[in-house]
Amino acid sequence: MRNSTKGRSGFAVMELLIAMAFLGVIASFIAGSLAFGNRIWDRTGLASDNGRCLSELSFLRTSLSHALIFNKG
Repeated sequence: MRNSTKGRSGFAVMELLIAMAFLGVIASFIAGSLAFGNRIWDRTGLASDNGRCLSELSFLRTSLSHALIFNKG
């Protein structure tokens, strides 16, 4: 007869399922935060591009207006 008081090594199936569920929740939080960060990155890039285009457009307008004023006189 074997001694039944000796502890068994390893993990039970329930422990493994709980660990996998816990890791799945953590992975979903990480994936969601990365997707959110990517959206914010894209939005700020578009806003930066729009601002740069507007500043370039205003520079061209002022440059052309000064050129037209000086050529008329």
